Amino acid sequence: MELGDRVTLPLSKKIMPNRFFKAPMSEHLATFNFEDSSRRGKITKELITLYGAWGEGEIGMIISGNVMIHRDHLESTHNIVVEASTDDENRANLKEMAVAAKRHGSLLVAQIGHPGRQTPSDLQPHPVSSSNVPPHYSETIPHPLSAKEIQETVQRFADAAKVLRDCGWDGVELHAAHGYLLSLKFL
Repeated sequence: MELGDRVTLPLSKKIMPNRFFKAPMSEHLATFNFEDSSRRGKITKELITLYGAWGEGEIGMIISGNVMIHRDHLESTHNIVVEASTDDENRANLKEMAVAAKRHGSLLVAQIGHPGRQTPSDLQPHPVSSSNVPPHYSETIPHPLSAKEIQETVQRFADAAKVLRDCGWDGVELHAAHGYLLSLKFL
């Protein structure tokens, strides 16, 4: 198989026009507001333009940077946030972003995640985790998630995936590295 050959994904049957990927990396171009969390994580014209440019490169699959599933638990300021409560304006912008990225045949996949204890303490002084063990670089003690909170978090991942699908995105990748919530052991 050559790099320029089409690839049919086995489960979705979606077709990548080639075997090139844009790897996930944080863009830090979404909106952010310290005081009003409802103004965090919204799609900006800069994001739409950037994804349109990547789409013009005819990349087989464009994987987004961090898309957070909870506006109060961010990896960094200016992360994209997608939740069940995502408003109509931001859904329209997510759709516009998908159209721009996919205009030349690319597939668009969101890397969705929850930073857990990795969230900066100035953004979330009460991070969550599988235990009360802080990351090596912080003294902030995380709150171990209860069974109910784990179920709520699972639902947030499902909600984000549904919103993205409804907005024309082709799939999701679960971020389960770098000490993020899904990389931790829940026993």
